[in-house]
Order: sequence, then C-alpha cells, then structure tokens
Amino acid sequence: MEIEELCGLGAPVIDDVGSGALAERVPEMADEPRVRRSVAAGCAVTCFSGDKLLGGPQAGLMVGTRDAIERCRKHPLARALRIDKLSLAALEATLRLYRDPAGRSARCRCCACSPRARTSWGPAPSGFAPRWRTEAWTRG
Repeated sequence: MEIEELCGLGAPVIDDVGSGALAERVPEMADEPRVRRSVAAGCAVTCFSGDKLLGGPQAGLMVGTRDAIERCRKHPLARALRIDKLSLAALEATLRLYRDPAGRSARCRCCACSPRARTSWGPAPSGFAPRWRTEAWTRG
C-alpha cells in the first residue's frame, strides 16, 4: 500500500523513511524515499535520519503536524532522546545548506556524491586515501 493510500484511511500515520532524502533531482538518490512525499501525503509524523543522506550529525529527525510533534515533545521519553547542543548546532548548519541549492553540492559531502558535483572537487591529495584506510584498519 502506498503512503498516500494509507494516509487516506483517516488514522494518524507515522512514516519512518529511514535515510530519507531531502535533496531533489539527485539521480543517485532516486530510489530513496522522499521526506516531502510523506509530508505531502498527510503523515502525522515523518521520521528520518540526520546523518546518512542529509549529511549532518547522527540524529533522528521528525517532521509533521503541529499537534503530532507537540505530543511527541511531551512524551516522557522525549527528554532522554533529545539532541545535545553541539549536535543541534551542526544539524542547523547542515540544514542551512539545503536552503541554498546552488552552493549545496559544493559544501555538502552527501549532496556532492553525484558525478557532476565530484568534478568540482579537483584531484585528491596523493597518498591520502590509502594512508587513511591503513590507519583506520589498524586502530583497535
């Protein structure tokens, strides 16, 4: 059942889209569920990751109706699951990149994964990747 059909049944719907794609028109993310689709379908709450495709700090994000989000905020577990101030600042900086689509691919690593954007990176420093990979595997 598609999310639009599910929302049409009348009960509040919580949709966890996993990684969740916010960036539009990025061919490499074509198969990822879109956050906007769930919101437009009428989900009460849409949950998605703050790190994977978004490119921010590790965090779980929720968007939705004012009433549903307010109920989530008042839940007893909300205090234990809230984001810390440093992660919140990093998340805010990441979300600001999404307000500027023209410069986003140059500054956001997740959005820069498309082949078109990678050409603007220039060549990688020689020896950097192999040395990093070696160090990463040898650290305990």
